[in-house]
Amino acid sequence: MPDRHVTPVLTAVTTAVLLSLTDKGEPAPHRNLKKATWQAMCSTSTKLGNIANKAAKIVETTAQNLEVVTKQRLKMRIYATSNVSAEQVMKATMLEAFYADRQAAYGSTLGGKTQKNILQATRDNGYLKGRIDEFLDIGSQTKDQAADTEICLHGASKDRNGMKIKDGNTEHCDFTLPNLDTTKIDVKAITTQGVACMSDTEADGNTNLQHTEACVLLAQTNPTLSGAGNLQCDIKFAGGWLKLASNNGQTTVAKVDDLSKGTGAAATIWKAVHSSAHKIISLTGNEDSITNESIGTSDAMYNIVRKAFQITDDDSNTKVKQKLADVYGKPAEAKITDFLKTVDRHTIAQLKPLIATQQTLGEINDVETLNALSIIFENKRGSELAKIDSKNCQQEAKALQQASKEKVCNDIEDKDKCNGSENCAYDDDKSKCVLSVKGKEAEKEGENKEGNEGKTTNTTGSDTFVIKTFPLLLFLLL
Repeated sequence: MPDRHVTPVLTAVTTAVLLSLTDKGEPAPHRNLKKATWQAMCSTSTKLGNIANKAAKIVETTAQNLEVVTKQRLKMRIYATSNVSAEQVMKATMLEAFYADRQAAYGSTLGGKTQKNILQATRDNGYLKGRIDEFLDIGSQTKDQAADTEICLHGASKDRNGMKIKDGNTEHCDFTLPNLDTTKIDVKAITTQGVACMSDTEADGNTNLQHTEACVLLAQTNPTLSGAGNLQCDIKFAGGWLKLASNNGQTTVAKVDDLSKGTGAAATIWKAVHSSAHKIISLTGNEDSITNESIGTSDAMYNIVRKAFQITDDDSNTKVKQKLADVYGKPAEAKITDFLKTVDRHTIAQLKPLIATQQTLGEINDVETLNALSIIFENKRGSELAKIDSKNCQQEAKALQQASKEKVCNDIEDKDKCNGSENCAYDDDKSKCVLSVKGKEAEKEGENKEGNEGKTTNTTGSDTFVIKTFPLLLFLLL
């Protein structure tokens, strides 16, 4: 776990430094950081800060893709509930199911394991960056024991606002709070093995120090921080990378460029940072993207077809590919692309205040408008289905009524009695009593009268499809 007592420790460090400045004592050799060392620390800190930018870019791209597939799903629903043929409805409904699957994939990215990895990497890297920056900030403001012109970072100086460390006119460290910038996502410092650019001299950290200036943070002589038994335990600067020993004032650094093999175990914070950052550095937010041209060969579409048409024993996807060809034509991937263009050209009539003038579906790209249109078209379709259902029920009732009248005649065995009965006549060829011509005309007249009173118009293009195929379409969207 990270050292949560870092703030009190660094406060004590700063206090000790300030007190020690009044008594410079004797200088000790090799006790301030070389330029190459502190500049590498600055560079690493900046790149660790880019992890947050990288995380923001992943979220931004994923959210953009989620919006695209949401719009496409709504457009397929609107088209499928318009007055189009049964074949077109099937094509649109299968694609609606495909885009719903992509919605779930992007939603999982933003709310599932990927989200957790993004947040953890941002947290871990921000924590380590803070540890490095605080050490550099204190070092850049701490004078050398022997010379007022030197500080603990060899050759460095602070700008007039005290927020940046410079070497001459070149800026190296910036201690201002950075804004998220999704154009700055260079995270090359995180390699498969560890964190690059930092010194890897694991055995003797003193080689990372420079000249005879005695930085009071690192020198061994009294009254410096590590002199005269001032330390109760080792101090680990920069998240554990640089250790100052309490018993002899010697400094050592952890080998953080090869953390994957465990050689940097002494720097547990660096190891945790590398582990969490490495999980997201290869992500872009486009992992679940599928182009229009590749929908017909995608695993997502294959899976939808397999479930919708209950296809089994098809490891090579031969049956699935054939079903796609049956629905869209051959080659399916090209035909699907053509169909999507057809959907984009589909016109939506003026529907004030939602649609001010006639537009094509391809021109409507506002999620709220598309969502409202899908509800309107779905409600209209539901009303038409109800009318069709009512009409079919009436037709079934009439058929039963007609069958019962026919049966009344069939049950009369006596010829004279049959001919004497209203609406019945004896059929000599069939040798039985049947419904007479008069009875049939009366039946037909009744049907015409009822039909005119409750006349309905089907605008779906196919009664048979709507009634028999609707359960399958429902299944695709479950």
